[in-house]
Amino acid sequence: VEKAIETAKLKKENAELKVKAKVSDDILGQSQSILILKQTIEKIAPLNGRCVILGPAGSDKEAIAREIHRLSPRAKNPFGAISCQSYTTSQLEIELFGIFINNFGEIKMKHGILERTNGGTLFINDLSNASSEIQMKVLKTLKEKTFFRIGSNEKIPLTARIIAGFPPNINELIKEGLFSDELFCRLNANMLKILPLASRREDVTILLNHYMEQSAKAHNARIRKFSTEAIGVLSSYSWPGDVMQLKNFVDWTLTINLSSKTTDGSIITIEDLPKEIVEGTNSSEGSGLNFISMFSELSIKDAREEFERQYFLEQLKRFSGNVSQTAKFVCMERSALHRKLKSLNITNSQICKLNSNE
Repeated sequence: VEKAIETAKLKKENAELKVKAKVSDDILGQSQSILILKQTIEKIAPLNGRCVILGPAGSDKEAIAREIHRLSPRAKNPFGAISCQSYTTSQLEIELFGIFINNFGEIKMKHGILERTNGGTLFINDLSNASSEIQMKVLKTLKEKTFFRIGSNEKIPLTARIIAGFPPNINELIKEGLFSDELFCRLNANMLKILPLASRREDVTILLNHYMEQSAKAHNARIRKFSTEAIGVLSSYSWPGDVMQLKNFVDWTLTINLSSKTTDGSIITIEDLPKEIVEGTNSSEGSGLNFISMFSELSIKDAREEFERQYFLEQLKRFSGNVSQTAKFVCMERSALHRKLKSLNITNSQICKLNSNE
């Protein structure tokens, strides 16, 4: 009896410690939106409610779901993930709910992921790509908290915590009738938002260095450093494939023999970057000529002032309006930068807009 009481006490303490644990460093970034995301994860992880994660394709929503599971009292129970766009309707139904077939005495049974993750956490990504039939079946399962394997009359209780990943435009899909409003409401007990990488450029350098170390270790290769100019280009790139595109890019820099002006190839320069990334940072062909033409009608004094204004606005945009990080990047004291911004008529309201999470 004493051993049983002690075991129960240890289990309770362990669960409480998991709840109090901090978000893993695997959720990378120092931008305001990432800090808010980490705080939200810490708040909702101990809860038992369902939640949705909104983010663009490639933003690695599964990593967020895994972190919620890790910090929850369910951490010792199974975690499962499924992407709906990887299956046809019939395949997805089997993968979710399982199947039981008794064909002339020959029994075939497959447990679905809903059953395999009972007691734990299930992350369902791209449910908005599932057919209306699948959506309705998932909705019924959430309502009744039970489900059936295909071909079976045995009721199976649903005890898994459901986390669903959606694109940022899910409300538009609901308005267009492409996704069930009722199902979204059932799932949306808690919401997390991942902003696209293009909206948090100050995180790019952190991600580049992290994935470089990770990839070098995986490939048993030497870590390569990015030149200041290369980081500037990569930070300005829009990354349409988001974090996963950046990760794949870093892998590419190690697995492809790039030409480099350096003698040992340890430094990645602008010349080493893919053409589409370098060109993707320019707004149009001949942008240099357009840049000069912007100031050709101004006096040198006015041209210098306008250039500085555009330059500091671009740097503030890179760091989502964070004045401290901008000052560090441009090698200025924070107070000096504030005075410079004031002299250039860059207002606090303009800076706040750059710092918006919407």
